Amino acid sequence: MIKKLIAKKRLFIICILGITIISTQFISKKMEESQQEEINSIYQQATEALEEKYYYKALNFYQETLLLNKKSSYPYIKTAEIHEIKQDFYQSEKILKEGIQNVSDKDELYLSLGKLYLKSNNLSDAEKTLKKIDNPINFPEKNIKLAEIYYKQNNKEKAMEKIEELLSENEIDNTTKRFLETKYLQSLSSVYDNPQEALTILNQGNFTEEILLTKTENLKEILNMEVSNYQKLLLSQELINQGFPALIIPEVTKIIKAEPEYRDAYLVLGTAHFESENKEEAKTIWEKAIEKDPAHGENHFLLSQYYLSQKNIEKAELYAERASYIEPKNSKFSVFLATLHFQQNNCEKAIREQERVVNQLVLWQSQEEIINNQISLVNFYLECNNFKKAVSLSEKLKNSQTPTELDQQILDLHAWSFWKKDGNKEQSTQNYQTLLSQYPNESIIHWHYSKILRESGNIKQADIEKNRAYELDIYNTLPSENTS
Repeated sequence: MIKKLIAKKRLFIICILGITIISTQFISKKMEESQQEEINSIYQQATEALEEKYYYKALNFYQETLLLNKKSSYPYIKTAEIHEIKQDFYQSEKILKEGIQNVSDKDELYLSLGKLYLKSNNLSDAEKTLKKIDNPINFPEKNIKLAEIYYKQNNKEKAMEKIEELLSENEIDNTTKRFLETKYLQSLSSVYDNPQEALTILNQGNFTEEILLTKTENLKEILNMEVSNYQKLLLSQELINQGFPALIIPEVTKIIKAEPEYRDAYLVLGTAHFESENKEEAKTIWEKAIEKDPAHGENHFLLSQYYLSQKNIEKAELYAERASYIEPKNSKFSVFLATLHFQQNNCEKAIREQERVVNQLVLWQSQEEIINNQISLVNFYLECNNFKKAVSLSEKLKNSQTPTELDQQILDLHAWSFWKKDGNKEQSTQNYQTLLSQYPNESIIHWHYSKILRESGNIKQADIEKNRAYELDIYNTLPSENTS
């Protein structure tokens, strides 16, 4: 009898334990589902904030999801993307490394971090990071980026290995964008060794993206020409423009050895070294170009850019003045010189040079250049407190019948010039409210409006507009707080 009672008790306890376990599992599952629903809701809010360019709000949402679940790679990647948009590469790198520490499936994080390093031209760390991706089939972009790294390092053989790996995967053939990228890179690998082979590859590609199509057509045109040293220089400049300066250095060096008096070869070779961060080598080569032809303005202009990169404004100004003196009708040289004068706080010289560009050199400029140079002159007038001229020229730009992508910038310049000249708070407030209804995501418009609100005594709204301006200022182009 006692044994039966003990057995019943054991059975009862086992049943209770079973029910408890099942209940616990059920509750746990429900909690996980509830938490996932909450995370999904936050993701949705973050996406909406990003679409509206409320970056800090989106950042807070993604950080909130990290408090709920640190094991998903998605919030780390999106947080890093926002920091990258804001040009804060340090924070972007930091959050991706944190994700790599916390997430078990790290491949997507390694890809994002590798691309970040590549964008920063940190080729060594980019290569090391991308190589850590375990499953390249699921992440074919790994090999695309590795190929890009090897091209930048002028290692065509290793780049081609990665291209061949990509093209051997069936999945790639169905991904138009990646296919085009790999074909395009592949064509660059044989440009000098066999231009006709490169042309064949380019002709095979179904290039549809506008930028890629333009680049490809330019390359086809050059490759179809006779491959003289002149054409090689044209092709070299094209490759520099497309971000592959290291590729052309050996070939152009050969041209100079064969034709030591070929001035333009020195210009192109110097540019390739400059863009490859070999700035001292670029300086030496450009100085040789001046020795070959001291009466060529471009030689002096390029050397001026070198000194500007070294923050030696006085020498940059000297060589820019020489370039402009040699070729007084070259608006590029004059615009650059005006900018250097302005950096030296020489308003009189800067305005005089820029007015010459706007009023006398229009025949040598495209319509886009004319508008951009007029905008620059308005800004010079504003910075040099010549508000009357700023209003006059911005009024002319505003009333132009030529539609332009710079309309919002022109309208803002006109409204800001009007405010600086007359200080009419009521009218200026109305002008900026109208502008913001048309262009709600233009940082400079919010920034200028905040200044007017502060002058009007509306400090609370001024702070809101200022914060919104800095949030939208992803390229850090806004004036400093002390700028009037």
